[in-house]
Amino acid sequence: MYRLYKQLKHQDKMPSTALVVGVTGVVGLNLAKRLVKEGWIVYGTSRKRPDYLPTEVNHVAVDLTDREGTAKTLAQLSSITHVFFTSWVNKVTIV
Repeated sequence: MYRLYKQLKHQDKMPSTALVVGVTGVVGLNLAKRLVKEGWIVYGTSRKRPDYLPTEVNHVAVDLTDREGTAKTLAQLSSITHVFFTSWVNKVTIV
């Protein structure tokens, strides 16, 4: 993922707005912090905003298992240029 970020950084136009799905996980949180540090506007999803989430990250409360609710909430974010899916969703089919 970091290699992709570095490639995007070197494009003529620096993308500016990211949606980090699963921002409370290890990967999502570190990615969000890195993007903020580099000047991106960052939105991060989780069910609840944790105390440790940086104030620069715009929290979006969604439950990924609620398809309709997630679609309705995320449809309001019109300025997103990049989506980083870092979430793990527990499914009954996982063994």
